[in-house]
Amino acid sequence: MSRLASTLAPTLVRTALLALSLVYGTGCNSHPLTSPDAGPQIGDRGISVPVPPPSLKLAPVQRVDIEGEIGATAGEPGTRVFLSENRLGTQDYNNMPEDNGSFFFTGIELDLTDNCVEVWTEDGDGNSSVHSFFRASIDEDDQSVLTEQLFNGCP
Repeated sequence: MSRLASTLAPTLVRTALLALSLVYGTGCNSHPLTSPDAGPQIGDRGISVPVPPPSLKLAPVQRVDIEGEIGATAGEPGTRVFLSENRLGTQDYNNMPEDNGSFFFTGIELDLTDNCVEVWTEDGDGNSSVHSFFRASIDEDDQSVLTEQLFNGCP
């Protein structure tokens, strides 16, 4: 019996350590790592520069177009989409979503090296959705923009 225990002990210890590392390794994440939150969404290419300069890295402050989806509140009468850029201190923008739940903003000034875009909806009664936060950055090709969701607000 002791020979069996000595053979299984290292396996059990490794299994226990793996389980603990998975629990503690994900315990600090207050959100799913790959799922969006319940607020409005902007896809990974949802922020774009209509006519990019030869180098976005040399001219990171650009006027961009932003498109996304509002999801569950699509089609509710009086629903508006709000957008705020929290780094440059620009004004808040708002518009009506399309009937299919998509939204589109044009000419929003962003510094593609330091930005945080906040998006939310309000229904006709003034009830606000979850606020979603996104960061745009310059892609490797120096011509396009990548968008990532920030689950804990603006850093």
